Amino acid sequence: MPSALPTTTCTTSPAPSPNSHPPSPPSATSPTYAVLVSIFQLHSLTVKSVEHADLACGTGRYSRLLLSLGARSVLGIDISRVMISGAQEASLHEPRLKYKVADCSKPLAWNQEMEGDFDLVFAAWFLNYASSRSSMLQMWQNIHDSLRPGGRFVGIVPNVEMSMAEPLLDHYGSDVVPVERVEEGWKCRLTAHTEPPVVFEIYHLDKKVYEGCAEKAGMRDMKWIRPVLPDDERRGTSYWDKFMERAPFLVCTAVRSE
Repeated sequence: MPSALPTTTCTTSPAPSPNSHPPSPPSATSPTYAVLVSIFQLHSLTVKSVEHADLACGTGRYSRLLLSLGARSVLGIDISRVMISGAQEASLHEPRLKYKVADCSKPLAWNQEMEGDFDLVFAAWFLNYASSRSSMLQMWQNIHDSLRPGGRFVGIVPNVEMSMAEPLLDHYGSDVVPVERVEEGWKCRLTAHTEPPVVFEIYHLDKKVYEGCAEKAGMRDMKWIRPVLPDDERRGTSYWDKFMERAPFLVCTAVRSE
């Protein structure tokens, strides 16, 4: 049975489109860097000297971060040729980073020759584009098929322990508004308050959909990791009150069966 784990450091940046992420490079002080360092260190998730895949990698912000944490190599996959081009340009002098264009929500044709190649598969703000149980299952099947037996998946997903019946308004740079009830969840509209604003649709499916599809795809030992506050000058102030009341994301991990 899946279990809940209590700790990691928070980040609040969503992805702006299916299979893609905004072009923001990681740094030692960014929330993105903090969340991944905390996940891998606090929960003993192997990063160093293993082969990684980054599904829906966008411009490679997480791919580069994984490499900075000690990964032997990272293959980033994204549906957007423009995003992949940007990722390649940002990694011209790093031979351990490679990128490929593919839709990670569909059966991965490239994976037929690479099935089971990766020790760790990472995906941030990817599974939230599954609009139904069947599309969620396909995503989990791609994750499973990309991993070696015993390999681990780590993903950043919407907070499936939180109801989306009420919107998240002016929530750390974004709004998440429920648009309509769908089978086993909600269809939502996310507005990122960038310049210009970015608006896109995501799905907030029930926790049981994530867990059931992961198990059916051949994954086990699923765990849910909740965010905690970063240890900086904002801690002890009211800055994070709204975040902790309704944290917008969780981290999930699962292992491919042997």
